[in-house]
Amino acid sequence: MIAGPGLPLATGARTTATAAGSRCKEVALRIARRRDDGDEHVPFTIPGCASGIDLKRVGSLRGDDADMAPDALFVVVLLFDSTSSAPSYRPLYREDVLMLRAPSLDGAQRLAERHGHDAETTFTNHAGETVSDRLVRVVDVAPALSDDFTTTVVDVYSRHFRDIAAYRRFDPLCDGEQL
Repeated sequence: MIAGPGLPLATGARTTATAAGSRCKEVALRIARRRDDGDEHVPFTIPGCASGIDLKRVGSLRGDDADMAPDALFVVVLLFDSTSSAPSYRPLYREDVLMLRAPSLDGAQRLAERHGHDAETTFTNHAGETVSDRLVRVVDVAPALSDDFTTTVVDVYSRHFRDIAAYRRFDPLCDGEQL
């Protein structure tokens, strides 16, 4: 079965051509993740991606990736929370975005979790109050969109969302508000 723009992509199907660009591969990876979540088929429409996507290669990025280079670049999003013994302390959350190299997506996930736990800390601030930062969860581990750092601008990560109002509530800097 050949999958292409507007055609359903059945489980196990793959195209014979490779993706034209990194963004196409990233979208294909997200499609492959949805396939893993039990979808029988996913509409396969990627604007700007004229050529097909080799889902066998994308599948290898999902975890069964013995054919990947030993040092693939991944982008990781970690979520931390900060708590304090101070009575007036308001909860504070931190999102860290980092890049790491690993031989596989599974290896990158394990390395991300280890790094997140290693970053957990408890300390006493200048007022003598205990402050603790702990990893809440690994939000995302995804192959970097590019690992070419010879250019002035490098796209490494992209996420998609549908609710801009929720995004603005989540990120006060979006509207110029200070933390």
